[in-house]
Amino acid sequence: MVIRARLEMAEEATGRLLDSLVEVDDAWCRAPSLLSGWSRGHVLTHLARNADGLRGMVAGAAEGREVTMYGPGDAREKDIEAGADRSASALVDDVRQSASALFATCLGADDAVWEATPEWRNGRRQPLSDVPVARVVEVELHRVDLGAGYSPAEWPAPHASLLLDSALARLAGAPDPPAVRVQADGEDTSRGSDAPDAVLVSGTAADLVVWLTARGDGEGLRCDRPLPALPAAWS
Repeated sequence: MVIRARLEMAEEATGRLLDSLVEVDDAWCRAPSLLSGWSRGHVLTHLARNADGLRGMVAGAAEGREVTMYGPGDAREKDIEAGADRSASALVDDVRQSASALFATCLGADDAVWEATPEWRNGRRQPLSDVPVARVVEVELHRVDLGAGYSPAEWPAPHASLLLDSALARLAGAPDPPAVRVQADGEDTSRGSDAPDAVLVSGTAADLVVWLTARGDGEGLRCDRPLPALPAAWS
């Protein structure tokens, strides 16, 4: 089953993240991340609340209720801010326990649950079958955002491919997005916009994701014209 396989990918990525956090201390968590205005504590808190949000949608669907991913208004931002300054042990335990609860809920869900289309962030509706991929993306991307030595080049190839698809989907859903197709090294086909004037950009899957998520300026990518401007990085 594709969903279970992708849940296993998310669990594996989470396990590697948690292994990297075994010896972190409070000072490490207070240090700035690579995301403007966020410390590493903000990033870790976000990862935990993201797991809670995904789990809530799945659990709600299993009970025949619709649950939005985050609370109303700026609840997401308030929750992240409120948790960012906790101790290192509290932050890491939060990431671990929230992820464990997410995976347990997902593994216990019936097949019909994954067909529900609740409200995700910013009012968009997506099927719950996207949850495993969303979690892979969150863990892999934000582990890089911690700025602690983990680089996009270390993403396993299947994870990088999911990240690339997710980045292209987010770009397509942005207001007035540029028409972009990408060709990842080693792949026979390109993906992205079908517009006849789409800009074709080539490079490693990891470098393409870094550029598409506005975490880099496109260094190492190949294109026969200037790279188009992209929306701001997502957090």
